[in-house]
Amino acid sequence: MSGHGVAMTRTATARTGQRANGFLAVPAGADAGANLPIIVINGARPGPVLALVSGAHGTEYASILAMHKLAQSVDPGSLSGTLVVLPLLNLASFAQMVPHLNPVDGKSMNRLYPGKPDGTQTERIAWAVTRQVLDKSDYAIDFHGGDLDENLRRYSYWADTGQERLDSVSRGMVLAFGLDHIIVQRNRTPAANGAVTVSRQAQNMGKPTIVVEAGHAGATAAEVLAHSPDGVFLSNGPGDPEGVPYAVETVRALLGNIPMFGICLGHQIMGLALGGKTFKLKFGHHGCNQPVKDLATGKVEITSQNHNFSVDPASLGVAARITHVNLNDGTVEGLSVPSMRCFSVQYHPEASPGPHDSRYLFTRFHRYLCGEEEL
Repeated sequence: MSGHGVAMTRTATARTGQRANGFLAVPAGADAGANLPIIVINGARPGPVLALVSGAHGTEYASILAMHKLAQSVDPGSLSGTLVVLPLLNLASFAQMVPHLNPVDGKSMNRLYPGKPDGTQTERIAWAVTRQVLDKSDYAIDFHGGDLDENLRRYSYWADTGQERLDSVSRGMVLAFGLDHIIVQRNRTPAANGAVTVSRQAQNMGKPTIVVEAGHAGATAAEVLAHSPDGVFLSNGPGDPEGVPYAVETVRALLGNIPMFGICLGHQIMGLALGGKTFKLKFGHHGCNQPVKDLATGKVEITSQNHNFSVDPASLGVAARITHVNLNDGTVEGLSVPSMRCFSVQYHPEASPGPHDSRYLFTRFHRYLCGEEEL
């Protein structure tokens, strides 16, 4: 593979100023072989070879789609050097919707580099990527995104290897990539337990490499509305709601367009989407005996809760109405915005600690969707 003239893998050949699609063939061994899609884009002018790798986890769809779109949009005529794009390493994970591992052999596709030519499928794929792609590249970027069970903010990894030239170049790469959160990896000693990722392998081979993570497993507002649902339910989840800005953007785009009911993290995201703010509680709410007062009826519900953040009522606009409060510390436990056709509660009505104190909320949402009740 070269940056000028002919750029090739075993099945993809791209002459100067051309793009070629093919496969990186991984022969069968103790288990099935694989044909990994590969796109080679050979620029009109000479230059370095950059390998772009994604899909080590086959359900990290955002990075896989990003690589596919990038490979189709790059103009070879405006490119100096060569791009080698491997958009999907873990074909079985993608096909069977199995997060994190390769279901063929139960191994992680990003822990066994440089691989083995006579190992299981994961090891043979790692070997093929090492010998046929990394060996022939000058630089590499490993792309990841939110898996099926993950929601994450955008960030990059930069490795401090202790090699001045390597670190200087990769530092420039991670800053140029432009994500606002960079995690520094201390890679001056061998990988723990021999778990070598594709980025660590490339660095061991003297190739400046970074890892970037962006995207999530959720849907955009347009994708949600395309299904023409009667309503949208924003479910519970862990962590800081400000750490999932894409979810806030999606909910903000849905506000007023479709009825919504949020609980727990969904409640906090709705508060942020309405323009409010959240803060971390000094003492989080955890347990199944949290007393909550419904301000409309005066009734007290015994609720189940498990969260560390709360919506700041002072940050909400006048359209938002506080509907429930926690009797222990006075924090917001529910809000409603009739003009936006949405309401939410901080606790878990599905957990039934009362056991049925909060069941009316689901009935309310259903009756609202049927036009039988107002918020």
